[in-house]
Amino acid sequence: MTSAASFNLLMRSLIILFPVAFIPGTHAHLPFFQDSCPTKIEAVIPHGSPFDTNPFDDIHAVHNAMKRCKTVTELNIRVGSLGCTDVFVRFDLPFALDGSDKYLSIPRVLRLEGYEFDNIEWQSITPDHLSWAEEDGSWPSSTSSNPFVRWVSDRYYHALLFVDWMKSQWHPMNHWHAFSGQAKDWYKWRHVSEAQRSKDNLALWLDAMDFSRIDTLSVKESRNVLVTPNGTTFFDRMPKELTSLKSLTVGGRWDDEESDDYTQDEPSQPPKALDFILAFPSESLTSLAWTESGTCDDAVIEAVLQHHGASLKYLEWTNSELDYDPRPILSTSQLQSLRNKTSQLTDLTIDLDRENNDWPYDKLATIAQSLPNLVNLTIYFNLEAERTKNKTAIISYTDFRNFERLPLAQPLLTTDAGREMFRFLQKSQLDSKLATVTFREGDWRSPRSSGWGWDESWKDNLQNWVSCSILGPDGLPLGDGEPSCQADKHYRGLFDTE
Repeated sequence: MTSAASFNLLMRSLIILFPVAFIPGTHAHLPFFQDSCPTKIEAVIPHGSPFDTNPFDDIHAVHNAMKRCKTVTELNIRVGSLGCTDVFVRFDLPFALDGSDKYLSIPRVLRLEGYEFDNIEWQSITPDHLSWAEEDGSWPSSTSSNPFVRWVSDRYYHALLFVDWMKSQWHPMNHWHAFSGQAKDWYKWRHVSEAQRSKDNLALWLDAMDFSRIDTLSVKESRNVLVTPNGTTFFDRMPKELTSLKSLTVGGRWDDEESDDYTQDEPSQPPKALDFILAFPSESLTSLAWTESGTCDDAVIEAVLQHHGASLKYLEWTNSELDYDPRPILSTSQLQSLRNKTSQLTDLTIDLDRENNDWPYDKLATIAQSLPNLVNLTIYFNLEAERTKNKTAIISYTDFRNFERLPLAQPLLTTDAGREMFRFLQKSQLDSKLATVTFREGDWRSPRSSGWGWDESWKDNLQNWVSCSILGPDGLPLGDGEPSCQADKHYRGLFDTE
């Protein structure tokens, strides 16, 4: 190589190295410093909001806190995407591939959204195979007993690898492996056994943390990025580790491919998430919520209630009208079956539709009569009128102030309507244990993890609700026994997290 060519190669290398040194995620991560360890971690990755002051806006900060602190009892991680600007962001916990990481904290509550359980890091950090390298991509190691000879051999192949990278076609992304930290990680873990380094992220997590004390688990798909659990570690090993689980929330179907042609008359195959729900011991859960399952098929409902129904005190089965048109709705016979299969149920959250331009009084009566111990009930109605569905409507969020001008389902959900349905439910229930009923319409899905995304419908982020209760703010019955009903409308802003 001529001196001019060498100088040219050096300058190109500096051009690459200088900007990369200031890119978040490519440099060494600062250690986690705080005066005291938290008991609860709320992490949104990437954080998205320019006003975010959350110290856990980086997955490395979460990882370091869990290793350093014994105090974390609740861990919440929501993963999204900011598009091309998050190319340097890591989304899963950065466990050492040799299994040396150990978490001191033993949480009781674990909530995950959009988390990539099945990612095998070794596959992403292994460079393209070089002609002089071993089959697994690592370079030959000296068999000499002399440590100096082994060191020289290692340095030789290290330099040879770097030269090969520099000789590749000029393009910044061609050198991404070298400067993103992937090359360093590959070099560090190249001698770890194949079985160990081939573990997915969840397997490394299960090795690093005690899952046996978790009593509340939530696993949901993200609205930003379609990442669904698919590995055997998640479906086979994880349920066995969660020996104390009492409350389970599942969001999504977790199918390999989302089906866009779902109809209630022609139900699709059972969602893969059903396998996870049924993997826990029978009658071990007291709370079960399944949102966006896309089905109310008899076989699926029967399987869940037969397995967990007898022990449940809380049950939620809902699907957003923004994701399913029409929404799958529990039938009258399915509501009646709750009486025999969920005898301990005190809290129920379901979807219902208006019927014949009126409220579904027949199904309301079935609920009240089938669940004599029911105390709290939440019902989701459609916000949009059926006749306007699938029509293009360009409506800004400011039009929500003129709520009545929107193509709303009739009759309108008002305080008077809520009070009327509450009284009807009370009269229909044998012992009148019902204390609070909440009626909701609109978009109650989890907000986008990173706050960004284009609204596909005028209903996105619009919420309308009426709540009626015979209990006061102190939890004691109101003096006159009459329900107090409150109504409100809300547009969830760009960076709202609730």
